[in-house]
Amino acid sequence: MWLKKAEGFDEARTKTIYSHSTGQDLIKSPYTVMPRRIWDLKSNCVIEYRMLEAEVHSHFTSHTSMAHPTISDTHAAFWAVTHSWTNNMKPVMTSINQYQWPVPCPEGVDLEHNLRQELLGFGGNYVWLDVLCLHQKSDPVANIPSDGNISLHMLQQNEWKIDVPTIGNIYRAAERLVRYFNSVGKPFNVHGWDDNRHWLR
Repeated sequence: MWLKKAEGFDEARTKTIYSHSTGQDLIKSPYTVMPRRIWDLKSNCVIEYRMLEAEVHSHFTSHTSMAHPTISDTHAAFWAVTHSWTNNMKPVMTSINQYQWPVPCPEGVDLEHNLRQELLGFGGNYVWLDVLCLHQKSDPVANIPSDGNISLHMLQQNEWKIDVPTIGNIYRAAERLVRYFNSVGKPFNVHGWDDNRHWLR
């Protein structure tokens, strides 16, 4: 039953894009779209959010006495991280996202030992972080496989059609927001505020 519910979420996501009479691709019910992936801090890997969602919905349907469910009742609880993008971010390959794409990371920050430990210390469990959970851009030439399957570049483009326009939902649905004003994993500092990419700008 749990896996069937997860498959249902997959199907709903697939059918959320439709062609409008104007010829544009639009998203059906965009405010109901939840994240595609989530970072499980305890196991230190990125997992499919649909699996958490299926578990919550299974629990929710078995407790139908809730007359007015809140978003925390009907969606798996997670935190979201918002951060500045800085010019010193370098792509790193990591097992956290199963080496699916290079993760932009600022110099001096180790995702596993710095950021993960800090978020666990705050009490986090499941966290959405764009660089880990949103398919990042990759080289469109280097990722074309010889067997004719879809390239990583095309996969990223297809995912972004839904995932980028609905990022706001993630921050609305998050149980808690963690803000890194001076780049992800960096401590708060009063310098760099005039940078065009600083969080406050």
